[in-house]
Amino acid sequence: MEVSGYDRAGNVTRVSRNFEVYRKPDRNRIEFLYPMNGEHVQGMFKLYGRVVSEDPVESLLLYIDDEHAATAEMTHSGYYEFTVTPELMAGGEHKLNVQAIAKGDKIIRSEDRTVIYQPSGPWVVIDNLVMGDFAVDRPWLMGTAGYAFTEEEVLALESKETPKEEKRRLENKTVESVEISFDNGKSFQRTESGKKWRYRLETGDLREGYHFMLVRAKMQTGEVAVTRTIIQIDKTAPTIRLISPGEGGRYNNELVFSGLSSDDIELDSVMLSLRPGDKSRYAIPAFIQGLYFDWHFWGATLYDVGMGLTFFDDNVKLQVQFGQFTKEQREVFTSSAMRYGGNVFGLKLLANVVYLPLDYFFGPDFYWLSATAAIGANFSMFSETQSGQPQILSAILLQLEFPRVTLPKRKTFRTFSLYTEGQFWFISTDIDSSEVNIDSILPHITGGIRMNIF
Repeated sequence: MEVSGYDRAGNVTRVSRNFEVYRKPDRNRIEFLYPMNGEHVQGMFKLYGRVVSEDPVESLLLYIDDEHAATAEMTHSGYYEFTVTPELMAGGEHKLNVQAIAKGDKIIRSEDRTVIYQPSGPWVVIDNLVMGDFAVDRPWLMGTAGYAFTEEEVLALESKETPKEEKRRLENKTVESVEISFDNGKSFQRTESGKKWRYRLETGDLREGYHFMLVRAKMQTGEVAVTRTIIQIDKTAPTIRLISPGEGGRYNNELVFSGLSSDDIELDSVMLSLRPGDKSRYAIPAFIQGLYFDWHFWGATLYDVGMGLTFFDDNVKLQVQFGQFTKEQREVFTSSAMRYGGNVFGLKLLANVVYLPLDYFFGPDFYWLSATAAIGANFSMFSETQSGQPQILSAILLQLEFPRVTLPKRKTFRTFSLYTEGQFWFISTDIDSSEVNIDSILPHITGGIRMNIF
């Protein structure tokens, strides 16, 4: 199908889409995805599948050999899972069937699926992500692995008459490792193994779309259990286009909103919110990136408290501050004469020259930690001087900010940091320094805390 748009100047825009006319009776259907037809399974395993239905599905029923065995709900992505244990199924060949109850008591039946089941043996299952789920924000893929013993093996382990070699052989039927493969078994990566295992899915390194995974559990005896699953990665944000009302329009009695919204996979919901006043009141100028509070101690003052704005992706900071180092405060630490002090009003400008994310060296688990190095200048007015008049002094700053902690899921108060700052103050004088020892450059070091509001 193609839709064409023409304007009066003769310009044309064309958009085309493919679609399929499907008149077969199975447009509402249930698909089995795992296990495969005729596959051998043992111990505990999970049955996965997908439901395609025009009507909302209320529940799903699992039948084993035409007997109802379990009930489940369909996930938001249209998939389902059932957990099958030795309590639900005896050894041998079995027929599986899934039925979905849709709105209006409509029943959708799957094709029969045959499996060959053995109650004892190694097994591995995935506990948290159902097949077809979306993996968001580096989730853990977690599961359980183990070995299902026969009744005779359990009695042999508990009996004192069982030979030591036989007991040792039975005790070796434990999990040695659990591995995961993203290329259908060509290569495997080890998980944090044990009876409970987990693996971090680095969604930032995975492309968008479906990812087919194979999980393999190895026992110390060399036996192997396998399960499969599918996850989805979606990094594309939905798009919204508001058609009406128009910008700056005037309306009375009734206001109708209309527009277009779409997503490359599936749109879940669209929300509308109304607030009084002009939208410019709820925004700040685009060139301002953030607002922060700052507190530091020592240096040219006993303490300073400040507030600043950040620009250019938080790489430039402009800060106003107030500090003190009065005569009374100075006498607590030293008896030397004070050259500059009192109430100190200042302006500070910083520019980052280095930004170092720690996940570059230590992996994605340290995505929240970073460090920066900056240079800058400080201009402060000291209210108390030896001349008795307020005086403005300047300084060059070298600042190292570490640790810098960022909480990405928060919109406010999301960044906190400690910093160490070297200061070189320039003090002008008209006295001949060759006759009198007067320092015209005074170095200081200070430490501080910075908290970003947004």
